[in-house]
Amino acid sequence: MTRRTAVRVGLSALSSCPFNPLKPAAVVRAVEVGPDRHVGNLQTIQAEPCIAAHPSKPDTLIVSAAEFVEGRFQAKAYASQDAGKTWNATEPDRSEGSIFSVNNWVSYGGDGTAYYSILGHPAGGENYIGVCRSADGGRSWKDPVKVPGQSYDQPRIVANTGKGAAMVYVAAKLDGIAVLRSSDAGASFEIASRVAPSNLGAQPRNPLILEDESLLIPFADFPSEPDQPVTASRIYVIRSVDGGASFDRPRYVADVPRAFPGGGVAFATDLSRGPFRGRIYAVWEDGDFGGKIVSRTPKFQREESGSHRELAISYSANHGRKWSAAKRMAAPDSGPMFMGCAAVAPDGTLGLLWIQHEKYEKNPRDYSVRFAASTDGGETFTPPQVVSSAISRPNRAELAKIDYLATRPRGGDYNGLAAASDSTFHAVWADARDGLFHIFHAPIRVVPR
Repeated sequence: MTRRTAVRVGLSALSSCPFNPLKPAAVVRAVEVGPDRHVGNLQTIQAEPCIAAHPSKPDTLIVSAAEFVEGRFQAKAYASQDAGKTWNATEPDRSEGSIFSVNNWVSYGGDGTAYYSILGHPAGGENYIGVCRSADGGRSWKDPVKVPGQSYDQPRIVANTGKGAAMVYVAAKLDGIAVLRSSDAGASFEIASRVAPSNLGAQPRNPLILEDESLLIPFADFPSEPDQPVTASRIYVIRSVDGGASFDRPRYVADVPRAFPGGGVAFATDLSRGPFRGRIYAVWEDGDFGGKIVSRTPKFQREESGSHRELAISYSANHGRKWSAAKRMAAPDSGPMFMGCAAVAPDGTLGLLWIQHEKYEKNPRDYSVRFAASTDGGETFTPPQVVSSAISRPNRAELAKIDYLATRPRGGDYNGLAAASDSTFHAVWADARDGLFHIFHAPIRVVPR
């Protein structure tokens, strides 16, 4: 059954803050949330989903994930040809030497070729990035092509959707930021450039191909050495107009009020033919939560230390050179917000997805997934709508035995949101309604009332 809301955002639904508050929506829109269904096998533990939608076939979707099988995380792909009602599972990386594969990411090129990037951790070796290709909507994959170099972290892949459909890029952490490029549709890769913005650490977020086919790489800096007295992270973007060979100077976006940004920073751009074509959107976690570390041994643990943790939203209308005053999205009578992500539909609608805890606790556990949309370029939003049909409560003993999830109480570092060619949004997240993490999917439509 479709769940539907159609009311304006009232200012009472927003907390007071020094940022510009979100205005009531100028036009009443209805958010219709379809049934949420699991993706894959409910008998396995899954984490860190990303989703991509075919550029011209609205029912064709691919989800990338890390799935815990036989004592290790394996790279899994799930393909749907019916808009998420059913899913076919494949294993893109079949190499025997990888201890585990995480930080997996998926992207579609404009010609319908799908690309799947994998961060592999081989036994006795350094991390590597592998990229797989699919020409049939994710039902089968070519063996991964390893990109040059090693010791990477946090890779994110993006494929060109315009005239240069053969151009594919990967941004990854490597003593700064490494930009890897393929000009032959993923058959081979080269290191296009290395960017070291400062002596701080730098963590790239999801790269974007803008409307002029330039490459934009967002990143956040953070202290990487004990003697760097930095208490906040900062978000920047860098842009390349020559295929990643060189970049302009970093452009400041915002501060994140803790020393390490984690997974709570995401970007999207408008490639529609609407009035906001070319606009870039940034979403991050804001508030007075700090990020209190309470223990490093035997396991790393954090506690909430503030009274509010919300999503902040900003946009740029000039390729990232200047950014609008940030606004906050908040849901009343709820707990902290985590892991926001964004997508822009072909009709120009901006969608936001995030995890929201039920209340503020030192170690918040119970959460749901929520969505809001804007049809006026990020100026106003629909009220937050619950997407997941049940509360997640990750409390099973099996999770404590998996080191990677011990410090990721929401099933990884990110969720996924994509917009299909018919402007339907598709959300995926790590759901724990039975106590373990499984990937769930739900379709979302934003329609005039």
